[in-house]
Amino acid sequence: MSEDRALEDALFQAQASLRQQEDDIAEILKGVAEAKELMARARVELDAEAAESKEEREEEEREARSGALGGDRRALQRRLDREETHWADVMSGRDEHPTAVAYRKQLGDMMQTVVEQESEKDPSLREGLENMARYTEPGDPRVHVPDWPAPPDAVSDGRRPIRPDAGDPPSQRPGTW
Repeated sequence: MSEDRALEDALFQAQASLRQQEDDIAEILKGVAEAKELMARARVELDAEAAESKEEREEEEREARSGALGGDRRALQRRLDREETHWADVMSGRDEHPTAVAYRKQLGDMMQTVVEQESEKDPSLREGLENMARYTEPGDPRVHVPDWPAPPDAVSDGRRPIRPDAGDPPSQRPGTW
């Protein structure tokens, strides 16, 4: 009889364990369904943002072609349209043409203005920026900014390939400050 009792206890424990595993699986499946729903909503939002970004970019390009954004920007847009350069080159600094240099300076000035405006509104941002400036010393390691994606087999200015030579020291590679 004790053997029957032991078998009943083992069967009861196995059934309880099975029910717990079924509950765990149901919870996991619920989490997967929620994640799929979240990903679907995020995809819709990203697609909408991408479409809006594309429209804004195309509008900016039209304005640049018309000269509404200035002569340097118009000349840069012509170079982009003729595929003499690519945005990856312009933004990374590999394109050293005066129009690209002027665009990066204009972009930097705009970003500086935004940072100044936002740091005036947000004391914690201002404090963080002040701390960064305070604790950065000459000779600190350089910050490496990853290269922008570039079309395959493209060259930045007709003289050197877009991809840095793996043998170059990191401080001499494009995108390194």
